[in-house]
Amino acid sequence: MSEIKLPLDALYPTAQQDLRIQRAEGLLTSRCMRGRGFSYAPPAPFHFDMASARERLFGLIDEKEARAHGYAGRVEAESRPPASPPLSATVEKALTGCVSESAKAVSGGVENVDPSVLDELSMRTGGMAEADERVKAKFREWSACMKAEGFAFADPWQPNDDPRWQPGKPTAVEKRTAVADVRCKHSTGLVDTWYTVLVGYQREAMSTFAGQLGRLADATATRDRNAKRVLADAR
Repeated sequence: MSEIKLPLDALYPTAQQDLRIQRAEGLLTSRCMRGRGFSYAPPAPFHFDMASARERLFGLIDEKEARAHGYAGRVEAESRPPASPPLSATVEKALTGCVSESAKAVSGGVENVDPSVLDELSMRTGGMAEADERVKAKFREWSACMKAEGFAFADPWQPNDDPRWQPGKPTAVEKRTAVADVRCKHSTGLVDTWYTVLVGYQREAMSTFAGQLGRLADATATRDRNAKRVLADAR
């Protein structure tokens, strides 16, 4: 499974929408600050890639990664921008007001819908899938497979979260465990079953919360249209 796609993904803003909305809000915030006598450069827009968050949705599933890096993965050097100087109370107050005004301007005409419902439904359906007897049966098959390989774990999260593993320092035992884990996940069909069950629960949730999710989708579309207008007017 090279890329994990789930039904609820379609309701999150696309990268284009997300970045466009952030640019529009940043532009309006900068303009508002200028009107209050302050110079302000908004932070660069950043879109969180959902695919990267899904890499370990079912634990480790890539044998090549398991063999090379074990569970903790490779340690990437952190690249942090230099810290911004602290703002004075006056500037911070002005900025807070401008950020709020800019968000309201871009969200103009949008019904107040809490976007966290998507994350809540993702977490809820994930828990429902793990508690489903079809997945639990596969966990037991996986556990028996691991036992045959010399490892005693009741479920895939136990080796995944083993405190023995240290980031960037995979031991031979960790790698052997990780490879056996991945192989057992695939040989038992655990990942396919887990994914199928999760998709089913997400589709049920989308039907149950259709009204709320529809309003959220409409709100995203409205904010995107407003953002396009803000950016077009600034040219």
